Amino acid sequence: MFVEALTQSKKPVETLIMFLLVLLVSTFLLKFFWNRGLVPFVSVLRPIKNLQEALMLSFGLLIVRGC
Repeated sequence: MFVEALTQSKKPVETLIMFLLVLLVSTFLLKFFWNRGLVPFVSVLRPIKNLQEALMLSFGLLIVRGC
């Protein structure tokens, strides 16, 4: 999906920067909502300590969803 958008875009650099920006923002949001929304209520979940863990979790969720 992303590769097709990047190759068909007339401005591939802007598309890449937008993708990285969306990935960074979603990683911050994932860390916030995971630690504040899920960890206190589901006892088997551990808090995310750094953005690398949030990024890996984000990629894992994307793979599981099939996107």
